[in-house]
Amino acid sequence: MKALIAFFVRRGLVVNLLSLMLLFGGLYAAKNIQREAFPSVNFDVIVIAGAYPGTTPKEVEQLLIMPIERQLKGLDGIKAIRSTSFPGTMQLTIEVDPNFTDRSRLVADVQQAVNQAGLPVDMPADPMISEVKSEQAPVLTFSIFGPFSDVALKHLGDMIEDDVLSIQGVSRVVVQGDRKEEIRITLNPKKMRRHRIAINDVIRVVKGWNVNAPGGTLKADTGQYMIRIVGEFHSAADAGDLVLRANDRGQVLRLRDVAEVERTLVQATRHVGA
Repeated sequence: MKALIAFFVRRGLVVNLLSLMLLFGGLYAAKNIQREAFPSVNFDVIVIAGAYPGTTPKEVEQLLIMPIERQLKGLDGIKAIRSTSFPGTMQLTIEVDPNFTDRSRLVADVQQAVNQAGLPVDMPADPMISEVKSEQAPVLTFSIFGPFSDVALKHLGDMIEDDVLSIQGVSRVVVQGDRKEEIRITLNPKKMRRHRIAINDVIRVVKGWNVNAPGGTLKADTGQYMIRIVGEFHSAADAGDLVLRANDRGQVLRLRDVAEVERTLVQATRHVGA
């Protein structure tokens, strides 16, 4: 070490040349090397997710997971396979061998294996296959809460989602726990007996009026017109005003007379507790 230090002390020109080379090399690298604030990283994981409503976890394992696993066993590049079954849904997690380089071919082979697995023909949709990458992880996560009703909180979340999507550079926004709006009709059995109306009568009237469908065409001297039947409920008041029965004396029985009609959100199917 002393000899090396002495060498550089006696040859100052060499030290200056090396310093200049390192300086210019660093400047060149800083200018030309590609930099990313959020680089894409592949986690060597492929996920297969599928749904078969109305089945138990054991049936999901027998009808979905086991046929897919049998097809995957012969593929190169797979290090391990883990499966999880839930009521009506399943998830297969494939751990990819880090030394396997042809990822696109492996994903294609996995897709072909799923297609050849002989899954039930009455599944609502084919299983989804996706690679787990870093860009799928959220960059920013925040919560919305306050003294609002569920519907008002959803409207606030929808407005915030639209505002965030309008920001340059934002490609996707995922709202966790979001539920669709619905008009919920809760029938009162005592009022129904008093007015002598059955559940089937209510169902028939609601289906007959809550429609939005094409009604054909109308030819006239001035031209041809498209007819559309628009009778969708836009609020709970619209549904509550629906006439269930009327007579020639002007007496009207409306839906709100035998039921509680409210605008709310679909019931949650999953609860996460602390």
